[in-house]
Formats: sequence, C-alpha cells, structure tokens
Amino acid sequence: MNISVIGAGNVGRALGNAFQVAGHRVVYGVRNPESSRYRDLRESGNTQLTNIEKAVRDTAVTLLAVPWQAVKETVELIPDWDGKILIDCTNPIKLDFSGLDFEQGLSGAEQIAIWANGARVVKCFNQTGADNMIHPHYETSKTLMFAAGDEQEAVETAIKLAREIGFNAVCAGKLHISRQLEELAWLWIHLAIKEGWGTSFAFALVKR
Repeated sequence: MNISVIGAGNVGRALGNAFQVAGHRVVYGVRNPESSRYRDLRESGNTQLTNIEKAVRDTAVTLLAVPWQAVKETVELIPDWDGKILIDCTNPIKLDFSGLDFEQGLSGAEQIAIWANGARVVKCFNQTGADNMIHPHYETSKTLMFAAGDEQEAVETAIKLAREIGFNAVCAGKLHISRQLEELAWLWIHLAIKEGWGTSFAFALVKR
C-alpha cells in the first residue's frame, strides 16, 4: 500500500518506519522538505520526503501526525480529499498542556472531518506514545489500539495496518467515539508525564 505520513516528528517517524518494515511504500509530507531538521530523512537513501500536497496526491492512505495547533491549516492545504482515507493520529491538546480542547463539544477527529473536505476520517494511532509505536509488544500482551470512524472500509483499513505493525487493534465504533479515544490518550499522557510513569507502559485488552 502507498501511505503518506504528514509530519515527521516522533510519532510520524515511528509509524512511517514501522510501515516501511511491514512492506509498505511510505512517503513523508512536510511543509519544507529542504529544512535541516529533515536532513537525516533526505540522506537515508530509502525514505521519500516531499511537500504535503504531493504526498497526499500520490497515496491512497494518509496518516496525520502534526501538532494540534497545525492541524486545520495542514488538512485545508488539500481542497478536496476525494474520498481518500485520512487516519487522524493527533490529539487536541491545549497549547498550555493543561488538557484537551473540545471545540463546540466536538472531538478533534470530528473537527478534522469538517476541515478535510471529502476525506474518510478514522481515529487511530493516537492513544499511546511513539515508543509504543516502535515496540507495541509487551511480555504478556500487545498494546491495544482502537480505531473509530463512520466509514467501514476506512476503519477496516486502519485496523489492518495497526495489526500489521504489532498492535491489538479493534473497532471502537463511529467517529463520535473519538472523544473517548482522545481522553484515553490524555490519560496515557498524564500517567507518563505528570505522574512520572515514563513511556514504557501501554493499555491492553483482556477478555474472558
């Protein structure tokens, strides 16, 4: 599958590398591909790096992994997503890091669905940190990863991709459930940073 990763921070790079290892063709889309911060990607020899518009145009599935404050401007660079799958890996974290910002009661993913004209939006890959994107396997279980969206094929695609890179991925429901997934992400962030747990833990699903 051809996958674009918009954003080349910790989460974007972790997911991009995982999908490359799984055999997918990955292209990173960033605002300024010539920036010195991406020199390592340009010089790696097996990584494609281009601008956001071209990355989206040339791929069927896009992962959005940019800071929340840049999300609206980023997705609106594409006037018409034309039915492409847009997997939202972001969380609407307030600039002062005091919590989540649910504008007009909408989850971040629901806001993105409004801004990204014509996209099939799925919430996924937002509920844990980059370390768990790289190493989703623990001794007793795999890291849990929920996906939520209104379009079944898009959700199934996100779940398939998540399972391919080692997550225990399951559907959580329609896109409006994204608010709960973003709150779950904030709990992980709170424990990791504010409670001092560090990043070497994950949520898991246990059934009888």
